[in-house]
Amino acid sequence: MFPHPGVVHEIFEDSLRRNPRAGQVRFLDAAVSHAQINSRANQMARWLLDHGVGRGDLVAVCFEPCVELIVALLAVLKTGAAFVPLDPALPRERLEFVARDCAAKLLLCNDATEALCPDRTGRMLNIDASADAIAGYAEDNPRIACLTSDVIYVMYTSGSTGMPKGAILTHAGIRNRLLWGIEAYELGIGASVLFKTPISFDVCIWEIFAPLLCGADLVIAKQGGARDIPYLIDLIDRHRVTHADFVPSMMSVFMSELEPGACDSLRVVTCAGETLTAALLDQIFARLDVRVYNLYGPTEASLAVTWWSCTRTPKDREIPIGQPMANVALYILDERGRIAPEGESGELYIGGVAPGIGYINQPVKAADSFVPDPFSASGTLYRTGDLVRLRRDGSLMFLGRVDQQVKLRGMRIELGEIEAQVAAFAAVRDAVVLVRHFGSDDERLVAYITLREPIAEKSGFQSFHERCRTSLRQMLPETMVPAHFVIMPAMPLTTNGKADRKALLALPVSHDTVTVRPGSDSDSDSIDALERRLTDVWRDVLGVADIDRDRDFFSLGGHSLLAVKVVARLKPDYRLTVAEVFEHRTIEALAALLRQRSDAE
Repeated sequence: MFPHPGVVHEIFEDSLRRNPRAGQVRFLDAAVSHAQINSRANQMARWLLDHGVGRGDLVAVCFEPCVELIVALLAVLKTGAAFVPLDPALPRERLEFVARDCAAKLLLCNDATEALCPDRTGRMLNIDASADAIAGYAEDNPRIACLTSDVIYVMYTSGSTGMPKGAILTHAGIRNRLLWGIEAYELGIGASVLFKTPISFDVCIWEIFAPLLCGADLVIAKQGGARDIPYLIDLIDRHRVTHADFVPSMMSVFMSELEPGACDSLRVVTCAGETLTAALLDQIFARLDVRVYNLYGPTEASLAVTWWSCTRTPKDREIPIGQPMANVALYILDERGRIAPEGESGELYIGGVAPGIGYINQPVKAADSFVPDPFSASGTLYRTGDLVRLRRDGSLMFLGRVDQQVKLRGMRIELGEIEAQVAAFAAVRDAVVLVRHFGSDDERLVAYITLREPIAEKSGFQSFHERCRTSLRQMLPETMVPAHFVIMPAMPLTTNGKADRKALLALPVSHDTVTVRPGSDSDSDSIDALERRLTDVWRDVLGVADIDRDRDFFSLGGHSLLAVKVVARLKPDYRLTVAEVFEHRTIEALAALLRQRSDAE
């Protein structure tokens, strides 16, 4: 165990006592010292205490990235309570489910997010509206007694039943992960960490709290900034960021836009959430003088539990997930729960201080995933559902999933959750959702469905496809909405009557699976050079032959990484952001935006 005995916010307070002038939180044009952050968090904590918040409570926190988010998270912890992050970018229905499921004592928001928050009449507090009241409280540390076994936060992840599940984490596991990383990455005063991950994804916990605990600077990217590569590059250069975390697929796009000499302040890059390839390492080391850490770990086990580092691509081109972090125990077990023989694959179980303590309101699921540790006198193992193999050098290789859980662009997804939502449509009889490869760096969700009544016209299929996507976007994050719907005459079945996923995976992947109404001759006359350019770029990026000017980019299989590619392909002729691709989703709308911008200039 690391020597500091305290919980996470106490380590922050201790760091300030030792180095009162160290560290800043930077957002837009503001720079707020760690000392100021602590004073404001103390005032807010005392205000929360007067509203009845105390040790063991849950407080939902709904903010876009900003300084107030950092203050609010610390304030909740200083009361002895735990926070539940609510990402305002997620569908309202999902936020409402989380708010109901966790039964938070209060919901904190500000002016920017109040209208986006789920209705919590009598329980929602706007910190902007209460700014004067908060400022009247004392600025010293409240010193509420806390234990490392106390809950620090509840993070909701994709659930196989059709609804997300809330993983419960403790200070013990999170402080261990933070202190390990601070030591391993040599993070401290003078360093700078980039916070760009949405608060619905647990990597943000590292990005926020690691710099606070060691006196480093915390640089906050704007809402949606993680998808805007030119913005990120400029932000890293402007604030001389030294440490950043990337999902490998986003890192690949980042590297493709990185000019020689840019981001030369970076010293440590961590990759997690997807498989890190040797080809991507080649790109990184060709442009950046950094140490790369490949990390692995589920939300239920305190962010990350294994690490592997390098400064050059290994000769064998194999990229392992590495070895256990300090105070973490790993076991590779066969189907009978016995230690798998050396070199053979098995399911990974995680022990030590890393496992959380279950799921909110899901005792059966928790009992299945968090099991007694048979290899120690006490403790818990988290059953990951991941297949791994131990290499001769003692490092682990990730081989895949035992169940249907996948990771897509860094987001952990239960395919069963999406299937449950698709199958809920009255017209759908059966639904199976799979991840299919449409290129070396292009993975998409494909929904294979059978219908209760046939759709005769191709235009009817297109209308059905778009209605499904529109409805699903109201319930699920964009990453979890299938890009393609394939209507099957009948679902292939295994001998025991279950949907045969292997048979579906054996079907050829073709862009014909995208239902596209061919453009008519009358359409082509009204398309000018700008729209033809946009159409050519979309056709190349999406791999779709026929694109109508009124078709939605995302209904054609587009996603955030492909939107980044569209922006890159249009440079330097057209100034466009990824956010604008999300807002102007058709060729017609995007062309209108660019024409308007050209006229204004």
